[in-house]
Amino acid sequence: MKTKILLLLALSLICFSETKAQKGLKNFKWAKQRKTHANIPDSLKDNDAVFVFRYYTLRPFVNEKYVEWANTVETYHYRIKLLTQNGVDKYSNIILNKKTDSKIAFVDAYTVKSNGKIINLDSKDIELNEYKNSDLGSSWKQLRFSIPGVEVGDEIEIIYQLKLPYLRTSDDTYFHSYLPVLNSVVTIDVMEGLHLKLNVYNQLGQPEVLDGLHHTSYQWRLKNLVSIGEQYKSIPALELPYLAYVIDFKPMLKWKSLYNAYYDSFKEMDFTGRPHNGFFNKFMSLQKETFPEADSYDLLEKVMTYIQDSIPVVHMSKEESNNPTGYFLYEKKINYKNLHILIRKVFNNLNIGFETAFGRDKYDGPIDFIFPSTHQINEIFFLYRDKNTKYRIIYPSSPGYKYYLNELPNNLEGTTVLTVKGRNQNSVNIQTKKFKIPDSYAGNNYVKQFRNFEVDIAGNRFELECKNQFSGNFNRDERDALFALSDNFEKEKTADIIGVEVDTFYVTEFLKKPPVKYSSRYNYSGNNLFNSVDENLISIPFKRLFEHKSLYADPDLKRNLGYFTEMLYEDQVNVLLKFPVPVTIQNEGDLKRRFENVFGKYSIEIQQMDDKTILIKSSYKIIGRYLPPAKFDLLLDMNAYLEETMETELYLGFE
Repeated sequence: MKTKILLLLALSLICFSETKAQKGLKNFKWAKQRKTHANIPDSLKDNDAVFVFRYYTLRPFVNEKYVEWANTVETYHYRIKLLTQNGVDKYSNIILNKKTDSKIAFVDAYTVKSNGKIINLDSKDIELNEYKNSDLGSSWKQLRFSIPGVEVGDEIEIIYQLKLPYLRTSDDTYFHSYLPVLNSVVTIDVMEGLHLKLNVYNQLGQPEVLDGLHHTSYQWRLKNLVSIGEQYKSIPALELPYLAYVIDFKPMLKWKSLYNAYYDSFKEMDFTGRPHNGFFNKFMSLQKETFPEADSYDLLEKVMTYIQDSIPVVHMSKEESNNPTGYFLYEKKINYKNLHILIRKVFNNLNIGFETAFGRDKYDGPIDFIFPSTHQINEIFFLYRDKNTKYRIIYPSSPGYKYYLNELPNNLEGTTVLTVKGRNQNSVNIQTKKFKIPDSYAGNNYVKQFRNFEVDIAGNRFELECKNQFSGNFNRDERDALFALSDNFEKEKTADIIGVEVDTFYVTEFLKKPPVKYSSRYNYSGNNLFNSVDENLISIPFKRLFEHKSLYADPDLKRNLGYFTEMLYEDQVNVLLKFPVPVTIQNEGDLKRRFENVFGKYSIEIQQMDDKTILIKSSYKIIGRYLPPAKFDLLLDMNAYLEETMETELYLGFE
């Protein structure tokens, strides 16, 4: 799944992989260095640090002689008051996110000591170490430098400028940050010859407009913004003030322009005379001959299943990518762009109408349908109606993820997308509409774990057979890795994939009808399953028998924005303990536990099946889609109850 990553200033310590250093930066000429310190309100003095100000300026430029030559300059300028030693440790180490095709024009900084003394950091002394960070993606890099000699009570002021060799045509811009901000200013400075369209959200208000000789500036100022911290699984676009902009050489984009641009980029060229040019038609004819009773819709499912199973999506060179679709069917490999072309050709060959859907990751915010802009779209897939007129989804796989019929990434479910009716050539009369993607629910997304232990009391050893049944979105991200492990078992890789080193692993069942289901089985043995209390009594902590996939929730993190669940699901566990001698449960009354609130449910119960067999049933279920900040404790309480349960011990007596 493609993910749109916004350019943000990050000022937290992360793990990096260093690649090289950049030197030779120009000195920045400070207009004025402020010796005085900001007055920090008492309400903010318990923070590690506070932004005295954060200024962001966006300036797109065009060449006066060659209008098509354009670039974008971004300037970041901010000042931080360091209030604690933790703040010094974190925020005197500066991390800048930059795209690989952008250049740093300058970086500079100085420190204002608590007594007003200014210590300059000369740019020739700044060594920018360049790092790769897999979380950002291959088109991004990170640069880091440190400001030495900083102490609690100091203020540091930093400025840097990035030059992008293209026109940044659209984006969202926010004012809040991970620290409180006393003054947040955003400026968009547009030259003559460029068209600008703006929209503001969540009571932001209109900008102050300043007209220059050959440019116009649009500026917003917000004061006293609270820290939003690390707000995982939040949708800032629903709660925080922000602006969206579109900048282009021509008047404003329309949705049909976006589709035409997609169609032009994802269309097959004329490959007359090239090898395999006619192989697509041969392939489709073969499918029709092989399944003569199948109608067009059945053939579509068979063809798409074949493509998904037999033609992996890989990265390709530009040269190899420039081939007819028949080439990829013949070679049994394809890249993302040509997969789009292939899917459209299959629809057309079978005379099945389809719609191209343009979507947005729900955590980026909903699409503003009255404000056409490219940055709002980061997902493209296909819809069609089956023979029963029900909508079906074909989401193109990528090198990292495989999707079957009617499967979508979790972050698209429940969103509203823009659809355009498919066609073979550009037209000004294309039809667009909105389409609401259904949400999944816990009845479709689940895992059922069956864990059978053969326990050797004398040697404190066990043999475990584990069977898992997965459905829907649960564990889908690991599905391809599990299938590969089943096909080519390597014991040393199992700990990374499964979480424990196992002796055998198999995928035993795979049903591709939605919701997709598959089952796996593995075996392993181990020691020290239980604790010996005395010669006739043992205890087994539940955490040694099983674990649940619980939603991540940091109890120490203040929640300022709402929490949106990625998916509803249920994790069921059945543990069967078999002993060589009769055993009896000694604390049965303490073991039956149940927790429930409007967000989730947890329960566990113990049953003595016979004198040598104990059955444990445990279930963790998420049923709520949203928690406002004031009710985030509902998830914390549920997880705390689960953690407490996992520390509980089962006491068993034996003769």
